[in-house]
Amino acid sequence: MAAVLRSKLAIRYWVASGEVGLLLSRSPLTLRGADVVAVGKDRLKGVPKGAIEVPPDLIVEIVSPSDGLPYIIEKMEDYRKWGVKRQVWVFPEDREVVVVDEGGVRAFGEGDEVELLEGVKFRLKDLLKEVEDEGRGS
Repeated sequence: MAAVLRSKLAIRYWVASGEVGLLLSRSPLTLRGADVVAVGKDRLKGVPKGAIEVPPDLIVEIVSPSDGLPYIIEKMEDYRKWGVKRQVWVFPEDREVVVVDEGGVRAFGEGDEVELLEGVKFRLKDLLKEVEDEGRGS
């Protein structure tokens, strides 16, 4: 999924993946790790080194079965307060995606199409296949 986002967004966004470090606050120190992030190059000059200190335009989180609901809600709220424009939460086990943005919270089913950012859309079944393939190292 990160490779697809990079190919479609590389002109205007930095895209990083693999537990990307996010520094939400220095006091109190609040760090998070996200699966995939996209940050506008107009807001982040140069390739990010270390933890990203500006709220991304997009965060994609792949939810594992061991992630409890309180943890997910806490992380969603942290991202919202920090100013993340769009959060996409992929629930592979349930074959659903939840999008959190200024429009609220919306859930999508397997037959739906989900816009990740700026016209980059996935059919949920294709997005889930990307996640499954990346999980298998394909």
